[in-house]
Amino acid sequence: MKQAFQRLWKSLTQPTSADEESQTREYMTRAILALMAGALFCFTALMVAGVAAGLILLADIFIMLAIDLIVIISWGLVLRGRWRLASSFSIALFFLLGVFGTYLNGLQTTLILAYALAILLTSMLSGQRSAWLMLVASWFVHMGLGLLRDPRSWDGVLQVALPVGGFLWGETLLLGIYASQLRGLVKKARSHSVALQTEILERKVVEEEIRRRNRELSLLNQVVAASTSSLQVEAILQTVLQELAVGLGVSQGAAALINSDGASLRLVAEYPIQQAVTIVGETIPIKGNLSTQYVLENRKALAIADAQNDPRMAVVRDLMHKRGVASILILPLIVHKQAYGTIGLDSFEPREFTEEEIVLATNAAMAAAQAIENARLYAEVQRTALRDDVTDLLNRRGLAEFGHREFERARRFDRNLTAVFLDVDLFKEVNDKYSHAVGDAVLRQIAKYIQVNTREVDLVARYGGDEFVILLVEADLERAAEVAERLRKFVDATPLVVGVSVLQLTVSMGVACLRQDTRDLDDLIAQADQALYRAKQSGRNCVDVMKISEWSS
Repeated sequence: MKQAFQRLWKSLTQPTSADEESQTREYMTRAILALMAGALFCFTALMVAGVAAGLILLADIFIMLAIDLIVIISWGLVLRGRWRLASSFSIALFFLLGVFGTYLNGLQTTLILAYALAILLTSMLSGQRSAWLMLVASWFVHMGLGLLRDPRSWDGVLQVALPVGGFLWGETLLLGIYASQLRGLVKKARSHSVALQTEILERKVVEEEIRRRNRELSLLNQVVAASTSSLQVEAILQTVLQELAVGLGVSQGAAALINSDGASLRLVAEYPIQQAVTIVGETIPIKGNLSTQYVLENRKALAIADAQNDPRMAVVRDLMHKRGVASILILPLIVHKQAYGTIGLDSFEPREFTEEEIVLATNAAMAAAQAIENARLYAEVQRTALRDDVTDLLNRRGLAEFGHREFERARRFDRNLTAVFLDVDLFKEVNDKYSHAVGDAVLRQIAKYIQVNTREVDLVARYGGDEFVILLVEADLERAAEVAERLRKFVDATPLVVGVSVLQLTVSMGVACLRQDTRDLDDLIAQADQALYRAKQSGRNCVDVMKISEWSS
């Protein structure tokens, strides 16, 4: 025990700092704490005596003992320089005061607050501002509890002022925390806003691309639909021009196809259709026409912003003036590297065609060119299906299709129509003697003879074998008989040279004309066939005309 008191006295009297100012501060601190602790201990002793005398309750003793224990521990921590830990015990002391304050009188509370003031002063003297702040915060809490417990107590005035300050300090601390959190939220919001703006821009780009693709697909679908709606090249180009002009917002357009000579283009369609002054049918030279040459040779579109003054448009400058063209986009019609012609899209106002518009128009022109190729192939198939492969005349199917139209037209408008049925005399002997190849050559020559002695409006067909049918449009029976006789004499007077052989051929023909009681085209041909049969019976190499009196039903 003696050694313990000696160590305590040594810690109180011997300084731990080297400099004089620090030593003075330590002595003051220890003196204040010693005085306040002594007073608290004395007051505790008095309370013990009061309990013994029956004047003080035992519960007060336990409270004071707990407070003394905290004071002793915090005193020891202060002596060792553990200011923050000492402050923590002081916080516990203040909470005890707040909880058990109802059991303490004014003198007890004053002593304890005086001890807390001593801790506050020593904290300030030692420069421990963090401990000071902790003590002040604890003091505010205690004062708030005391004011709520008894606002009318003698220390109520002090307890009213301190909670107000504590509230303001706490609010300031909370505002600082909220401000820090708000800054974090603002930073996050800004980051999110930037990301959102980037996403919006990306979506706008994607949406614009989708709109562009939809526009392109819509125009291509319209062009394809227009292209497949007809098998007539002019009708296809007319519709395609309309769709392209509307889709690209140009004023007008025209389409031209390469002529068979390959040296010029023939304008076959325009949009809008001009009734008064049209360019359809006009010819545009290719040689020397730099713009057209570029498009056809390079197989790519050409956009010219100033069509009136560009030197590449010199050959067609008059046409540009005539149509009022300020800017033009020229597109090639290409299928499988084969050029068919060009499409020109004209603008009355100067404009620069964008790359997107050029690509879109080029794709549409490619679709149109494919439709033209399909129409050409269809026409070729139709021509082949309706033509005889030996003579290149109409075959029996072709005669039925085109002959039916002429028959109906003549019947409707009461016009003349006459049929001539021709047969090569002794043709079987030619095949047997010279071969079927020579026989085919004879048929081709007879076909040429017939075409030479008839008009373009007349229909000539190989009916079968060595038989031919001629429909003479707008020709009465007498006129038809004259044509048939002239043809017979021509064949009879013209030797046919096949290889080294010279053949002398003759033909027989029967003639019949359209009458009111003629049922159809087949009936008309049958009447001519009857007249041919009689010509054969008459010795061949002659023409027999079916007289009205001889007409058979």
